[in-house]
Amino acid sequence: MGNEQSFSIPGHYRIVSRCGWYLAAHRNTDEVYLESGSPDEKCSWYIESLGAGKVSIKAYGSPPRYLRGFPSGVVDLAPHVKQCEWWKLKNPSYRVAALENDFGNNLSLRGEGR
Repeated sequence: MGNEQSFSIPGHYRIVSRCGWYLAAHRNTDEVYLESGSPDEKCSWYIESLGAGKVSIKAYGSPPRYLRGFPSGVVDLAPHVKQCEWWKLKNPSYRVAALENDFGNNLSLRGEGR
């Protein structure tokens, strides 16, 4: 049947946990956090292809800020796309995928705002 329901890259997405928490970008800092309830623009992310199966994940707004994952597992926002800002979409299906950073860590949204 093919993979006609896969992600359309580039594109705008919301990153949500199985528990319903949305990944959000703080407007004035490099922090990310979890938001419950109805998502708004701070929960919007733009996924761009970097080639070789890698993507960058850009937060809404200006200046550009990209989701960064450190080898330690900590995530925040960075002003440029470097190795810490490379992600892979694992097992993408219709708008559902796991995210793995270039260091092999999966993005995990744990709920309770963490």
